[in-house]
Amino acid sequence: GQPAFRMIELSGLDLALQESATGEWGIPGLPAGDGRARELLLDFLMETPTVTLDDSHVSLLFKDGGSLQLHALQFSIANDRLTRLHRGNLQFRPALDVEPVRMRALVEGDPRSTFTGQAWLELNGFPLHLALEEFLPATWQVASATTSATLWSRFGNQGIGSLRGELRSLNVSATQQLPDRPAWTLAISNAALQFRALREEAAPDEASPAWLLDVRDLAVDLQNAPVDIGSLHLRLPLEESAAWRLQLPAVEFAALVPAIQGLPLPGAVQEALQTLDPAGAIENLVLESDRAGEYPGVFDLRANFHDLALDAWKGAPAGRGLAGYVQLDAGGGMVELDSRDARLYLPGLFPEPWYYRDLNARVSWELSEAGFRVASSPIHLRSDMLQGVVQFGLDTTQPGWQSNYPELSLLVGMDRMDVAIHSAYLPRLSRIANTMDWLDAALQTGSISNSMFMLRTPTGGDPGPASSTHAGWFEAADAPLRFLEDWPELAVDSAWVKVQDRSVQVGSAGASISGIEAHRVDAGIEPLEAGGSLLTLQIDAAASTELGIRFLRESPIRNSIGSLLDDWAATGALDLQVGLAIPLGTDELSQSVEVRVVSDNSSLYLQDQHLAISAIDGEVRYDSSRGLNADSLTARLFDADAVVAISSDSSGTDTGRMISVSSVGQASVSALRDWEGQPSFVRRLLAHADGELDYTATLDLPALSASGSVPRLRLQSNLLGMESRFPPPFAKAPEAAAALQLDLEFGSEQPRLQLRYSDWLSGALTLDAGGIDHGNIHVGPLNQNFTIRQTDAQEPGLLLNGKLEEFDYDAWRLVGASLVEEDASGKGFSDYLRLIDVDVGELLVAGQTFSDINVQVQHRGAGWQIQGRNDLLAGTLQVPDDPAQAWQVDLEYLRLPAREVVEPELAALAEAPPDLLDPLDNVDPASLPAFDFGAAELAIGKNQLGSWRFSLRPEAQGASIRGLSMQEASSSITGLPPQNNEEPEAEPGATIEWRYENQQHSSRFEGVFAATDLARVAPLWGHNANVISRSADFRGNLQWPGSPLAFSFREANGNVQLHIQNGRFVDVNSGSSRLLGAFNFDNLVRRLELDFSDLYQRGFTFDNIRGELDFINGVLHTRNPLVIDGPSSRLAITGEVDLARETISADMLVRIPLSENISLLAGLLGAWPIAVSTYIASKIFAEQVADFTTIIYRLEGPWSNPQAGFEAPEDPATP
Repeated sequence: GQPAFRMIELSGLDLALQESATGEWGIPGLPAGDGRARELLLDFLMETPTVTLDDSHVSLLFKDGGSLQLHALQFSIANDRLTRLHRGNLQFRPALDVEPVRMRALVEGDPRSTFTGQAWLELNGFPLHLALEEFLPATWQVASATTSATLWSRFGNQGIGSLRGELRSLNVSATQQLPDRPAWTLAISNAALQFRALREEAAPDEASPAWLLDVRDLAVDLQNAPVDIGSLHLRLPLEESAAWRLQLPAVEFAALVPAIQGLPLPGAVQEALQTLDPAGAIENLVLESDRAGEYPGVFDLRANFHDLALDAWKGAPAGRGLAGYVQLDAGGGMVELDSRDARLYLPGLFPEPWYYRDLNARVSWELSEAGFRVASSPIHLRSDMLQGVVQFGLDTTQPGWQSNYPELSLLVGMDRMDVAIHSAYLPRLSRIANTMDWLDAALQTGSISNSMFMLRTPTGGDPGPASSTHAGWFEAADAPLRFLEDWPELAVDSAWVKVQDRSVQVGSAGASISGIEAHRVDAGIEPLEAGGSLLTLQIDAAASTELGIRFLRESPIRNSIGSLLDDWAATGALDLQVGLAIPLGTDELSQSVEVRVVSDNSSLYLQDQHLAISAIDGEVRYDSSRGLNADSLTARLFDADAVVAISSDSSGTDTGRMISVSSVGQASVSALRDWEGQPSFVRRLLAHADGELDYTATLDLPALSASGSVPRLRLQSNLLGMESRFPPPFAKAPEAAAALQLDLEFGSEQPRLQLRYSDWLSGALTLDAGGIDHGNIHVGPLNQNFTIRQTDAQEPGLLLNGKLEEFDYDAWRLVGASLVEEDASGKGFSDYLRLIDVDVGELLVAGQTFSDINVQVQHRGAGWQIQGRNDLLAGTLQVPDDPAQAWQVDLEYLRLPAREVVEPELAALAEAPPDLLDPLDNVDPASLPAFDFGAAELAIGKNQLGSWRFSLRPEAQGASIRGLSMQEASSSITGLPPQNNEEPEAEPGATIEWRYENQQHSSRFEGVFAATDLARVAPLWGHNANVISRSADFRGNLQWPGSPLAFSFREANGNVQLHIQNGRFVDVNSGSSRLLGAFNFDNLVRRLELDFSDLYQRGFTFDNIRGELDFINGVLHTRNPLVIDGPSSRLAITGEVDLARETISADMLVRIPLSENISLLAGLLGAWPIAVSTYIASKIFAEQVADFTTIIYRLEGPWSNPQAGFEAPEDPATP
């Protein structure tokens, strides 16, 4: 027998155990037995009630070279022979620095034959790398693997039957390295999961038992990306050659790819997986393979998926939002799609993804050494915007195709499609790029039906014309076609489009363009030999003129005519033909556009120019090389018939092109005046004309407003039939001809006007809203041979210069005011006129004519300054802007021609009464402006009348002239001095009151005329020097009918006081002084035959002449005797003189010394005997008779031959 032990205790045991090649364990150095020793040891342990091992160390040496150290080993076993229960405990440290592993086990039965058992295992930071390396392929390298876990196991004499537990703080770092492939990593960090594993015996159709592993809450890190696997089921056969099966209820595709890439797949599959970069959710996945690499097809994968995303691969489309079923292995597979809200995309071939609400299809593929094939069944597509079928195939197995460039066959058929998404279905191949670009741009809205698109092409490189083909056709409804970006859309009710590679044909049963209904539309695209394509379009239509104009301005023709037509309004009817030839994708050819328009009774209204053209009949043509043209259009312009032609300046570029509209016709001035498009200044010019005129007009319109050019109008006419009511020299009768040319630029806020009239007027004006902003007008004969240009043309205001034969200032002043109106800026006529500088042959101002005068007019300060100079006058007229201010007339000189002294007979005077000679008869003084007059020099002929000043102020009943003064070397005119101290000081000059009532003038003068020597002064006023004096003073208050210039003593009323000192009468017989001659002082002296001492020279000498004369209706009355005092005599004259009849009735009382003249006196009285005796007596009695006596000398009759005689005075003693 064998010894029996009740208890065995061992401590400090250090033991190594070696695994043999057959899996047997033994002590190193000892030969391996046949297993008898192991059985004996097991018998010993089972038969001993208690066995303990404490503080021991065991080294397990595995056959592959690995080892496991069991430190601080504690082991105990308790056996109950009656119950056949065996309890054991095991604890050890796999490393000195880790927590111990603890295990408890309960075994029922005999472990040496038949038994069952349970075990509990607790791990803390336990190294798992040995276990992982046991199960993972050799391509895996486990860098580290640790975990803490609690495990429960059931086992028996057949081995472990089940295993369950939970892992805590699971940490794994492993790397897989395949040949010619980049390494990829698996990392699990601090994970927690629960699992359950069962050992399954081999089924009849399976070669090996297997482990069944269920895992929950599994999360890993693959390629540094977290992956939540969740739960999985793994059937892992014990035999490596047996197929394992992995089942995942749900997993992200990103978690599956690394697992698949870890399989020994062909390089093409690995490349495909990498390019496809699948992502999305997988459900019900089943993956089968083996660990030996002998599985047919390498692996087999079956799964459902949704939200699958795949990138494009070898021409196969990319996809997003895919759902369906997939089955594949290393040699091929298939996908059945049943997706909602999915997207397909063929990058590099189509510009954007295809979106579908519903997508149903089956796609299969095969991989072989010759290449691969991908084929789809018809992919049924459906969305809100389309319904149709797509089918494609890829093939690299055909001879002549490189594997890098699979051949793509694509078929797209649409039952319906919204045009808005058609761009996504146009392939982008370089050889058909022009065609596809045009289709993309041409189709914008509408619907497509009965569509078929076919494409066969390599999917890489730049396939040549022979290597690919493309064809398609479709029908479009309510689909406007935009042939080019700038052209208006061609709206079609229905149209068909055929595409064959680079050729396109378009046809339509009904279409419209810019609202124009077209009865013919032909379009197409054809390739050009030199490269690119040529788009052609032919449209025939009938339309209203309004729609025709709109078409021209909405089409690229606008590039040539610019904004010209933007403001044109039109009525009438047109026949329209449009032909286009537009190169695509080439710069060798230029765009060709031809438009033909035939007008039938059309009307145009050019709103910018406010110009109406009606009844337009004829043809207008446009082509891209010659622009807009028309010949012999008939129309009505300015309410009259006209022939209109249109031409374009073909020189230069479109940006500089001018379009000319010329017309020849007749127009009334009233129609021209009513044209609102002209500057208001021109309209105001036309207000002074009437009648009709023939004209030639050319309107030049710039094609583009940005070109810098502006619209220009040239009007030419001989003005026959037009009457001009301008004052001379612009007055013209209708039958007179006068060449006129106007050039008007009116495209800006300041139109420019150039004018030429009858070879003697030219001008260049820049206008504004009120009239003339700046410019010049030149008049005169120089215009016949020269074009006068102003050197300071930009100075503001108008310069008028040159020569005029005649000019009526008053008439032109009214005309000038009518030509300018004050605008919103407050500019008036003074702002528009800068200077008038003209030489005038006959200038009429205020009824006065000035010959050969230079006139300069300009505005200075607060008024107008008019300067004039000729032989007659020189000076300045200042006309203030304020009408309440007086004009200022300041003359250097006023030189009037000498007046002939004519002595008309009474009969002649009766035939031409003085009132017909009033030069101011038709002047209303109340209408005259207030003015202050001054002349430094006034001359009549050679007679200098000195300087003159006065002020005229109009009043309600006429005008008053104040401050009238004259200052000459020997004479002056001043005002009357005050009569007493109570009156205010009188004005410094004389006054004239000028009244005008019931068209009758009357004037009144108050003033003083003073002179030194009347013999010098009288000739200045047209009289002979009859009186010599040292001083003379005449103070008058006279009034007369007529203006101040119509003064005549014959009709005067009033009073004159005179006082003449120290003078003498000479030459009283002069015919120019008939009244004075009537007195004939020299004759009187001769008749008296006296030798007065005061007659020291020829003539009658006097010391003083005093008197006061009254004028009553042209009859002069002496208010008191007119006294003439001489050194030795006194003459006193009383009576009256009828100035109108030129008769006199007066007595001249002669006071003479008696002593010397007594005898003569007696003789004069007819008593010659007495005279003789008295003469003798006077000699004897000289002292006694030395006294004075008075005789009367009576004058009666006409001035020319009065009856004269002496009479004795009634009282001889009276002086």
